[in-house]
Amino acid sequence: MVDIYNASNIGLDISQWDKKKFSGLNSENFRIFPACGTFFITDDSNEIREYYNIGEEIETYQDVSELKDKLKIITWLTPRSARRIALKRI
Repeated sequence: MVDIYNASNIGLDISQWDKKKFSGLNSENFRIFPACGTFFITDDSNEIREYYNIGEEIETYQDVSELKDKLKIITWLTPRSARRIALKRI
């Protein structure tokens, strides 16, 4: 599985399907995508903001519409530039 993450240019995490009922973090927020140097985007939460500088270390989205817009921009990045952005936090 690690080989798949290492080969990925973009890591998408959906932690909260229903923000009214659920909030918080999961293990992918720390140990998988960021550790592999993958450009990482996850749903926004107060908790994630306690650990990362949003827009610098990782990217977040508020809703599906914003996720679609950001993914359009992110997919324009070359794999090398996506990795460079991801590794900037290290």
